[in-house]
Order: sequence, then C-alpha cells, then structure tokens
Amino acid sequence: MTARSSGHSDKDNPNNAGNAPTAENVSPQVTLPTTDARQLPLPTALARVQPQHATPSGDTDTSNDSRHRDASWSTVFEGLLQRRDHGQASLDKCSISYVGEAFPLGIVSRSGNGRPLLHHAGPAAEPGASYVATHNDHPVGVPPEDISYLEAKQAFKAPPDETLDVLITIFMERVFPLYPVISPREFLLHHKSRTLPWILLHSVCFAAATFCPLRVLHRAGYDDRKQARSHFYGKTKALFDVGYESSKIVTLQVSILLSFWGGSPNNHWNFYTWLSTGVTVAETIGCHRSMAGLNIAPQDRSLLKRLWWTLVIRDAACASMHGRPFRINLEHCDVDELTLEDFEQDVSILAGHFAADGGRLFGLYQIQAAKLALILRQIVTIRFYPRSQESTSMSILPELLLHWRNSLPASLQWSDSDISHTDIFRTTLRILYNHNVILSHIKPEPAADDADPLSPSSWLGDEFASLSAQQIASLACAMVTASEELVPPHELFHGLFMACVVFFVQSRSNTPITASLGRSALTNCKMALHVHRETWDASSWVTQLFDKALARPVASTNSHISGTTVNQAANFSNLDILDTSGLYLDGMEGWPNHLFLGDLFNPSANAVPFATSIPQFGQDIPAQY
Repeated sequence: MTARSSGHSDKDNPNNAGNAPTAENVSPQVTLPTTDARQLPLPTALARVQPQHATPSGDTDTSNDSRHRDASWSTVFEGLLQRRDHGQASLDKCSISYVGEAFPLGIVSRSGNGRPLLHHAGPAAEPGASYVATHNDHPVGVPPEDISYLEAKQAFKAPPDETLDVLITIFMERVFPLYPVISPREFLLHHKSRTLPWILLHSVCFAAATFCPLRVLHRAGYDDRKQARSHFYGKTKALFDVGYESSKIVTLQVSILLSFWGGSPNNHWNFYTWLSTGVTVAETIGCHRSMAGLNIAPQDRSLLKRLWWTLVIRDAACASMHGRPFRINLEHCDVDELTLEDFEQDVSILAGHFAADGGRLFGLYQIQAAKLALILRQIVTIRFYPRSQESTSMSILPELLLHWRNSLPASLQWSDSDISHTDIFRTTLRILYNHNVILSHIKPEPAADDADPLSPSSWLGDEFASLSAQQIASLACAMVTASEELVPPHELFHGLFMACVVFFVQSRSNTPITASLGRSALTNCKMALHVHRETWDASSWVTQLFDKALARPVASTNSHISGTTVNQAANFSNLDILDTSGLYLDGMEGWPNHLFLGDLFNPSANAVPFATSIPQFGQDIPAQY
C-alpha cells in the first residue's frame, strides 16, 4: 500500500481527480503572491530544512501513513512481550504503545529496575512504502463509499500553490509560536514534497485562516473569515468522521487545531469535544507520563511534551471559561515540564520568522503559560468545585500568582503602569495573569438560607478585581490599535470576557460615577471583541449577551426606604454600538448553569453599591477610545 499524499495533482492527468490533490475552484483572476505573508517567504525556511538520518525516527515523520491500521490488540501485546524479552528498542513517536501500571500486562512486563516501563514500541511499519501519489492512493480498509463521500466533500483537493504556501507561512509565523503542535523540520519537508496527510493539511489551513490577516482570505477568493474557516473545517471533519487517518500523532495535532472551532448550540462537536478527543489520544500514546530515560529522538520527545502542555493550556482556559470540568486529570500525570531545550531546534529552523529575540520569547512564553494554566486549575478547583477545602487552601492562591510573576524572566516582566503593547507573548501573559487574579478574588456563593446574601458587586471581591480588569481592558485596546491584523491566542479573549463581567457589575451600581465608569470600560472591551468577532467564535454571543443584559433595569434596595426600587439612572438604552442583530447566541444554552457566573445577570433584590474604591477607568486607554 502506498501512503497518501497531499501533493498537487498532475494537471495533464485528469484521471487523478479526487485522489491526488488538485487546486481549489478559485476565481482565475485571484493570485496571492507569497510576499503577502508579511515578507517572510516560505522557501527561505524550506531551504534551511535538510533531512536528518541519525535519529531513530528517520529523516521524515512517517506519521502520514496508515500502515498500522490493521494491527489487532493481540498483535500489539504479543509484540510488546517479544520486545521486552529482546530489550527496549528505539521508540518511534508514531507507533508508541502506552501500558499503565494498573493494566495486568503492565505488571507482567515490569522491568525490575525500580521504574515501570510505560512506553513501548508498537508494531513495525511495513517496508517499502512510497510517498508518490497514485490513482488508488488511499488507506487500506477505507470503503469505496467513504472515498466517494470524501471526494464529494473535496477532501482530496488542496488550495492553489500560491494560497497554500501563504497559509503554511502564516501558520508557521502566527500559529506555531502560540500552539507548537508540529515538528517544523518534518512538517516543512512534507509540505515541500506535497506529502502532508490530508487531514493535517486542511486543519493547518483552518488554523491559518483563523489567525491570518483578512486580506489574505479575500485574495484567495473567500468572502469572509467565517467562510474560509468553515470550508477547511468541513473537509477536516469529513476525513475525521471516516477514520481516514490512523496516525495517533496526526489525530492529536488535528484535534488541538480544531479546538478553535466554537460550534453551535445544537452541535455537540465544539472546542470541548475536540479537546476531549485530543486528551484521549494523548493518553493513549502516554504523553501524560514522564519519558525520562526512554530511547527516543530528542526532537520526538520535545514534540510529545509540547503537544501535552498545549492541551493543558487549552483545557484549563476553555473549561474554566465555560464552567466545565477539566478534561485532564493531573493526578494521573508525571510528565516533565517544558524547558527551552524543547524549542531550540524549532528556533534554528524558523529563525527568519521571528524578530531578534522572538525565537527565545516564544519558548519562554510556552513555559510560563503552562505554569499559569496549572495555577488557573488550582483557582477553579479551590474556589468553585463542590468538594473543595476552601478554608485550608484559599489563602495560597495570591501567593501562587505573586510567586509566578516574580519568577518571570526579565524579557517577560512588566510594570502595571505601562499598558503599551510590545509583543504578543508579554501582552497575553499579562492578560492571563490578571484574569487569574480576578477569578481568585470571586467570593463563593453563600448558602441558600443565608439571611444576608451577597450581591454581585460584593462577591466580585475587593479592589484587586477592579484593577486587574482595567489592566486587561487597557492592554486589549492597546493591542487592537497597534495592529488591526494581529490575532492573539484565544486564551487572551477569555481574560477580556472576565473583565467584561467586572465592568458589567460596576455598571449596575447605584452610584452614578461607578456605573458610568463601568459602562465606559465595558464599551471598550466590547469594541475589542468586535474586532475579532470572526476569529473567536464566542465573541458574537458574548457581545450580544452584555448588550441585552445592560438593557435591563437595575433592581436595588435603599436602606432608608422599604421595598424594592428600580435604579432609573442605570436603566439606560441598549449600548448596541456594535450591530449584533441576527446573531445566534452560540454557546449560551449552558449559561444559566455556569460554574461561577450563572446568576450574574439575575436582578438582585439585595443589590448594594460596589463597595470598593474605584480608580479612574480609562485613564490609560488610548485616545482613540
């Protein structure tokens, strides 16, 4: 069997249609020069990529074939026992079999050296596989009707060369530094030879369409970003549903990239589903366990670590924002922490894609973002989980955050008085940090029979929440005004959402100045969300959510007047400065059951003014706003 290829079809051979890649149906007048990718041509990076033969995994990533598709469980376990008797061979990341300690076979295969052997070499690949596309170049075992379905979905058609090169360049420049889920050397080699797995090719284009300048998509023939993203997502999802790709590594990479798909209220395939799929595959490989001492190529070990920690970051951010349980159970994990060595080879290959110190910064960013994600998990667990022990552990949260900030390398440190946007890594970490500060200061909900229940303005905590929200709003505005084409990591928007919550609560205050300042700051946050409404799927419903909530009157009590009154000063007209009419509230179906924000928009009969001192909002916000 030959491995399938994502190389373009031979235009002189029409019989290859539907099997080997062909150009998309794009208007003939549309051309996209490679210089559109911010003057960072892909051939420069490709020229620096040379095959390596001195590693156990060979010169290229063999994860784009399906030669393990027919391996049965008995074959896997029999091979495991045989290799145990003959010593542990070099591990290929594409064929790792993970056997946990509690699995009976794991007990049988104990090494006796004091440390359990968890990662084993899987079934050997069949020799002589070719990467040359042929008419019947499809994995063995895929039914003809599935192939016909995929052909109808145009899953075997790639974008034109010019468009594809630009999208790949954008992926390497904008997506990979934030989500390092591929091995650049192997990835670029396969792109150069047009042998990328189809599902990986389309998922990379989907991610690039999410983060690229909009003008790139217009020149490629798409009306808007939503159309481009849906186009590539549909192809990727079709290949996934059919099970066309059997490589666990590729499936894991694709699952992480598709976690940027927000989904819709009536579709269970959304970010959470894709993250859950990614975690399941990663645990099957054993990414969650330490690989210290394994006979595996250093670049393969680094890739597996980066994949796992990217999952940890995405899982912590997405689960906490939507009030869902974390998909990753850290009690089962002893994976090694990220180090700069896990990024050194990538920096050398992609040197032309970074500024002077950008290569080192992206590695430092990943390390610090992973640490901050672990703190976020602790905050959510301690503050909001039903069985948490608040009294004994809540006091450590501020200490954890302060220790993290004080331990930052000099290149990522900041001053709170400086709200300028210098680079995406530092700005994102600042917003994530302040998001965690706000979340750590939200007070737990009192018992139902509490005689004096807390109002939203009081359970949002002290002045720290207000100051952190201001930091987030100022940084977001500075970033938007610095570059209209810059698309930050999605985790940054979660911080912006949390800042909106703080400002919304302040806007409902009975104190006019507090309410006015809260509305002003909330407007700035909504503008930043509006700019990225096609990039972050939740942006539209978050904006519409606050528009509708702001239009509701504020119910409050006055200590000197009995009965409930409506604060007319706060009953302003809908702040619909951004037209959100016609947008469905994607994801709002679960809002009432949100872990810690579910009752935010319910009028409280016991609402009291925001008690903390409120600094001047907007004093550091750019004049444009």
